[in-house]
Amino acid sequence: MFWMMSICLGAAGFGLGGQMVSACTLLIKAVNNYKNVKTRARRFIMCSNLPLASGLFISCLVYLITWRATGQGKHMATSWRVVFGISAIFPFVTLISSLIMKFIFKDYEGENSYWIPLRITTRYYGKRLIATCITWFIYGFVYFPSVPYLGVVTQAAFQTLTFDATAQWALLIASFSIPGVFLGFNLIKNTLSQRSIILFGFAAYFVIGLILGCGYTVILSKVFPLFLVLYGLFKSLGNVGPGNLTILYSCELFADCVRGLFFSFSAASGTVGAIVGFNVYEPIINNIGIRWFYIISALISIIGFVLSFFFLPKLPEQDIDNKNSMLDDYIKSTQNNENNNPFESSSNNE
Repeated sequence: MFWMMSICLGAAGFGLGGQMVSACTLLIKAVNNYKNVKTRARRFIMCSNLPLASGLFISCLVYLITWRATGQGKHMATSWRVVFGISAIFPFVTLISSLIMKFIFKDYEGENSYWIPLRITTRYYGKRLIATCITWFIYGFVYFPSVPYLGVVTQAAFQTLTFDATAQWALLIASFSIPGVFLGFNLIKNTLSQRSIILFGFAAYFVIGLILGCGYTVILSKVFPLFLVLYGLFKSLGNVGPGNLTILYSCELFADCVRGLFFSFSAASGTVGAIVGFNVYEPIINNIGIRWFYIISALISIIGFVLSFFFLPKLPEQDIDNKNSMLDDYIKSTQNNENNNPFESSSNNE
């Protein structure tokens, strides 16, 4: 059964995970109608990171409602079938939507397609790609391992927890990420630039991580509600900066022809960061205690702050159509300097 669940999770990641890249690249084209960079960013965040941040909350809510409706464990066979059945609705809707989009926009597919010299393009976007990959990696390293390890914390605080109480805590924990999306939305609207908000998110990780790590024993044993508040800030402020804007940066910084490819590299770096984080934190927690999880997360966050400060560029004011023309001009000038013009040769072949 566990092997089959692993296979199904892999298939879902291969399918629905790939949808994220195509959805975000289409979304950035849609919001490009807004010429103001902050307006584009706000619209993009509400249609990209908000659904992602809400996903865990919705899944926990579905589980809790199903658990209660089926007698809190009295009808487990019914419970897991209902949960899996509800979970199957979303991939089915995605499949149908993709097919509809394919038939509606079938004339668009392949339009204005041409060969992209990846060597020249990677040289042009190399620093930006490294910056987005580093930001995604550190965000994944710090943010995602914190979810399962909270179970260790609640177990230490309450000693014994029922399934129902565990589901309630999971629902509460999942809700912590959502307010950060709206706070980041308002910060972009009113005051800070996108780059400053990412720096603010990493700085908040550093401060709250140190407080949680250094005062872990006292806070957990004597003032557990304060621990939950601090942990909620830890999760929520992560979405204010890196959670909201890593996706935006990976779309805004690149031209149409390579956006999907470079976005995939950046997102894959976040997944690698999460996997590395799980494997790094596990022996640390087992040997020297979970308080070091927060201390190390704080130290990694300050590294993310420094690297983002030096390598992450400010988002330009112009829309993405200008990026397309700038890349095209760079490719043509570089090929002319190398006395090699594959655009002409490819057109002659056609």
